[in-house]
Amino acid sequence: MLLPLRLAAADSASSNTLERDAVIELITRQLDAWASGDLEEFKATLHPDVVFAWPGKRLDFDGVVEAFKGWREAFHETEIVYYRWVIDGEQFALEYRFSSTRISTGARQSVGNVAIGEIRDGRILVLKEYLDGRVSRLQEAGELRLDEGEPPFPWPDTPESRIP
Repeated sequence: MLLPLRLAAADSASSNTLERDAVIELITRQLDAWASGDLEEFKATLHPDVVFAWPGKRLDFDGVVEAFKGWREAFHETEIVYYRWVIDGEQFALEYRFSSTRISTGARQSVGNVAIGEIRDGRILVLKEYLDGRVSRLQEAGELRLDEGEPPFPWPDTPESRIP
């Protein structure tokens, strides 16, 4: 069971608990919007008071929309593979692989991610992604092998990663 994710007091919880399938459908729509580049679908999944964060960023609605637009201009051929869902009412955790190609260089990257979040009023209120940004940078530089298609881990399987 996930610990409660609360931004303020108990009033952050919605009175209507979503069913598991509705949570999965909402988060899948949101992530699939990254793959399709569909800005309107992306925005439709976000609560107006959203907090969207990943290493180095903590964005509100307008900030994450701008980040999405910039990302959409820089990347294509995006694929998302879903591995594991943990859902407790309107709170969720998801393990997935996010792969895409940088348009300017043709360099491919594929990163295992974990996201946790909270839904309010049928839209994403909180989404926090946990990933190692070094993986994508080293993959793009050709210094770390791409392990697309493998189950996600925080770091690709290399001889060095097996040394204690």
